[in-house]
Amino acid sequence: MPEGFNALAPVFSAVHLGDLDEVQQAVEEDPNCVHALDDHGASPLHYATLRGHREIAEFLIEAGADVNLRDGEFSATPAGWAIEFLRRRGGLLAMEIDDLVEAIDHEDIRIIERSLIRFPALRDAVSRSGEPLRTLAKSCRSERIRRLFE
Repeated sequence: MPEGFNALAPVFSAVHLGDLDEVQQAVEEDPNCVHALDDHGASPLHYATLRGHREIAEFLIEAGADVNLRDGEFSATPAGWAIEFLRRRGGLLAMEIDDLVEAIDHEDIRIIERSLIRFPALRDAVSRSGEPLRTLAKSCRSERIRRLFE
């Protein structure tokens, strides 16, 4: 189990294991456990979203978990943790792809470099129109931008 879980809140262990029945039992025994925080200020809902446990997340929300609670370390909400779950698997937001398409169109090297450093998976992304961003970059006048997509 990750460091920082409050040993007095078995709901964290159940969420970590992805055991919906155990989460339900923990909430039945202590309805306030949906508001428990670990040593980093993260709730069970943060961990359910990070680990991709959708059914557990839905149950915790229905039991009163705060969907906009910010953790104490990153000031991130459970939605931010859900995005992190997908980022670890190469997931991108559509607006990140659209912003990079626009930066390529405007040859804004600063935005392109920053975007590719933060999200290397953007090199393999595809625009709304279905065109790979690598192809857009190759047709760019800037040699520097073309090299960033090699």
